[in-house]
Amino acid sequence: MKIIDGAHRYRAALAMGRESIAVRFFEGAESEAFVLSVYANVTHGLPLTLAERKSAARRMLKLHPQWSDRRIAATVGLSHKTVGKERCRSTGEDSQSNGRVGRDGRTRRKDVSEGRKHAAELLKRTPTVSLREISRQTGISVGTAKDVRDRLDGLIEPESRGTPTHRSGNSGRPVQQTILGRLSSDPSLKFNEHGRHLLRRLSGWAVDSDSWANMTTVVPEHCREALAIFARENAIAWQGYAEELERRLQ
Repeated sequence: MKIIDGAHRYRAALAMGRESIAVRFFEGAESEAFVLSVYANVTHGLPLTLAERKSAARRMLKLHPQWSDRRIAATVGLSHKTVGKERCRSTGEDSQSNGRVGRDGRTRRKDVSEGRKHAAELLKRTPTVSLREISRQTGISVGTAKDVRDRLDGLIEPESRGTPTHRSGNSGRPVQQTILGRLSSDPSLKFNEHGRHLLRRLSGWAVDSDSWANMTTVVPEHCREALAIFARENAIAWQGYAEELERRLQ
């Protein structure tokens, strides 16, 4: 009967003389309760400090060493690169050396070159195959499957593995802008009130990695942690939106 989340509310109820308080019970191992506790404190209320999140990541690496850096990062509110560094410090292990269990519970190997080749073959045979089906058959992530598909479609230069760029004379143009241009010319969107609203919102969000990197230099030091949390919450929301769109493709 240990409180996982809500200790402040419990003490406030005691101070008010209340004899009962509404609760939601969780049954599971102590390691599972710890994961839930960290995630609850990252996503609401007073956010954990950077030091507290790093400490939680180190403990989670001991409890769940098979979890991927991205899965732990999503739980503790850090970037996967930071979790990778903490893994190297705490275990001396290369964070990219072995297979990892991702957020979807599936185990994926870190050497994805064979998986990418298999995915490319699947797409050539069946261009309409869904990204999730490619992921299921090849063991690569949905994001990697999308990257393979974009390269085959010519959206991304085949030699680039960093910032995606568009071909046909638009060297260096972010792939977001290319896709947005195509969406903006689609009649089903531009002649529809809801579609136009979506396009207006997307036009303000299509920012490439280099642009974001330039924007970090103008953020005062005392605002960086709060803005990082804000950006991470938006990233989680975008990830959910992408997964829902891909689910509807099936």
